[in-house]
Amino acid sequence: MPPVAQGLGERQILDLLPDGFGGNRVGLAGHSEGGMIAPRAAGAKPDQAAFLILLAAPGGPMDELLTGQPKDIARASGASEEVVTGDAESKHRLYPQLKAAPD
Repeated sequence: MPPVAQGLGERQILDLLPDGFGGNRVGLAGHSEGGMIAPRAAGAKPDQAAFLILLAAPGGPMDELLTGQPKDIARASGASEEVVTGDAESKHRLYPQLKAAPD
């Protein structure tokens, strides 16, 4: 993906595909969270996407990743289990609200 598209959200990337690249089919590359966004963008406009390159894309639901990864990092950093659990509980309350919110 050209630098102009780095850091854009899925909707902005989709808007670039037909006009921003001259109407040609393009390849999309996504790293980490971008590894979730690129396939969604390509699936929404398959006639515009030529191929995908995914690097370190998440292998599970994002809410599980966003709660599990910080717990692992906190534990590895020496945080007490009380701190790890409290942080995880607050995220478990927040993420359903985020998922339900419109884009």
